[in-house]
Formats: sequence, C-alpha cells, structure tokens
Amino acid sequence: DKLSILPVHGRPFFPAQIQPFMVEQNRWEDTLKRVAKEGHNCVGLVFVGEKELDRAAEIDVDQFPKMGCVVRLHNVSVVEESLQCLAQGIKRFVVDEWVSKKRPCLARVSYPSDKPAIGHETEKVKAYAMALIKAIKELLPLNPLYTEELKQYLSRFSPNEPSPLTDFAAAITTAKGEALQDVLETLPLQDRMEKVLIL
Repeated sequence: DKLSILPVHGRPFFPAQIQPFMVEQNRWEDTLKRVAKEGHNCVGLVFVGEKELDRAAEIDVDQFPKMGCVVRLHNVSVVEESLQCLAQGIKRFVVDEWVSKKRPCLARVSYPSDKPAIGHETEKVKAYAMALIKAIKELLPLNPLYTEELKQYLSRFSPNEPSPLTDFAAAITTAKGEALQDVLETLPLQDRMEKVLIL
C-alpha cells in the first residue's frame, strides 16, 4: 500500500500501455534506486502536465493529481542527463496520504476497481467496445509504421475485456494530456468509453 511516486510530463500513463518515459537523473535517481531495492520494480506515475511542479527545489506534491498509474519498470538506462525507463502500465491508483513529500516521494495508496457495467449497460458497453475496435482499425492505414504494432496490441484485447481496450484506445490518441488525465480518472466504464470515443 506504499508506493514511490514519479511525476511525468506530456501525457499520463495508462494501464495496458507499454512504453518508455524519461525523468531527470539528478532529481529522480534515488527514487528509482529505492524501487530497485524493494524488488517489485513498481512505481506510481502521476501526470503533471508541462508545469514545473517536480523541478523546484521543494516539490509541491499537493498539486499532483490524486490518481495515477502503477507501472512495472523493465529497463532503466541513462541517456545524457536523463533516465529512460521502459514501463508496463498495471493499474490505476489513488493517493490516500503522502508519507514523504520530498524526493524520493512516497505515498500510501489504494487501488480502485473498474466499475463494471450492470444489467442493460452490458450491451451498451459491448457496443462501445466494438466501436473502439473499429476506430482503432481505421487508424491502421493512416500510419503504416504502427500497423504491425497495433495489430499485435489488438490481438490482446477483446470486447469481453473492455477496460484495457478503452485505456489502450485512449493512450494511442493524439488528445492533450489534460483530456487523457480526465479519462484516467473516470472509473465508470461506460462513461470512460464515451469520453475515449470523442477524443
């Protein structure tokens, strides 16, 4: 229930996403060393946009969003004065309480469950899932570089598992970070799917 927290810029990280992110070496190396010592290689990523929230001498974690994504780190390498980390998104988390507000930041967290569809909503969710798959397939011809990668990802998702499909669809859009953070923070699945379809 305690998690080391790292801020990320540009876009929030989603469950079901595997990609690199970068942090400043001199500011966040101690946090990553701590995570490596703990053995689970999991860290919480919170989206701070383009704000300088993590670059001041005293960071103000109270301005960090309450919800982020737990990721498992698979590789960390030094690139100039930054650390490039390959991460796999696992699950949303909510910061319940800050244990340490200074680097390395540590928070007591909880893990909200996706709110499943009930009754008549189930059919709607399946319809939304099919619409998301169709929209992703329509993107394939637009960028041939991603065709094989997207086909591989799509083979892992199905309308029967709409939550990771929805998060994946959000992650590959060109939507701005703030809109994506809103999607990340939306737990009712049908509401989240509706937001992703209009991104």
